[in-house]
Amino acid sequence: MMKKQHYITRDERQQLEALLKAKIPVSQIARQLGFCRQTIYNEIKRGQYVHTCPWWDELRYSYITKRVFYRLTDRDLWNKGQKKKSGKHAERRVVHPALPSIAARPETISQRTERGHWEMDLIVGREGSRPVLLTMVERQTREPLAFKLPDKRAASVRKVFDHLERNTPDFKERFRSITTDNGSEFLEYEKLVQSIHGGKRFAVYYCHSYSAWEKGGVENLNRKYRRWFPKGTDFSRVPKREVADFLDWASHYPRRVLDWKCPAELAASHKFSGDIDAAAGNLCDITTPANPSGAAPSCCSC
Repeated sequence: MMKKQHYITRDERQQLEALLKAKIPVSQIARQLGFCRQTIYNEIKRGQYVHTCPWWDELRYSYITKRVFYRLTDRDLWNKGQKKKSGKHAERRVVHPALPSIAARPETISQRTERGHWEMDLIVGREGSRPVLLTMVERQTREPLAFKLPDKRAASVRKVFDHLERNTPDFKERFRSITTDNGSEFLEYEKLVQSIHGGKRFAVYYCHSYSAWEKGGVENLNRKYRRWFPKGTDFSRVPKREVADFLDWASHYPRRVLDWKCPAELAASHKFSGDIDAAAGNLCDITTPANPSGAAPSCCSC
């Protein structure tokens, strides 16, 4: 049979995919489609990747960018579908030189060798709306927390930690340090670290300006949040149950960086006196993921 002298078409790629799934040998596929074996091998190498996990292997084709699949484009992909908006630039933020810089953070925190060190950020809602989400990730276990605040004032952020310190067993072991950015809601350093019992409740370290990668754990969590709550979401209309459902999903999502364990598994291996108390009274909504035993998350309402 004379070999074809053209690139593989979309229909031929679909035939190739079907034949591969049927475990037809490459030599037979080449004869059936009218191409040499090397062309088939090249096409397989060009259009596939193997995703390997301890419990499953999956073969997928990445022809979306090549417009092979009908009605499926890069706009349907989370990473490729997002475009940066042009327009006015945000006001430049520079951390106060007297505040502790991430450059002074102990190496043990950077190496994630002990639990109790968190990254913190804030997710704002629709322009003109007040409620926001305070998000946190524990650096070693990637355990997520979310706190629904009535506004983005520094006082609202402090009330969260005042409540947690008052109601959380082993607070000082659970919250040893926090790494965050230079947002105005985090810059009242002296008040933020002041314990309700006197003294200092934890250490706070500030990232360099425009260096979000220095708190990449919480930034990664925020990207997942945006898949559930896109930009422009009015958080005053988001039920606390939806936030709790997301946290429960994120807590049980296997991570490659955790050797395909999930944060809930690692968090359960650390024995503390009790669970984080998430009853915030009238201060704000505090939402935590379900505990490893499968109980529903503890939430409150404003």
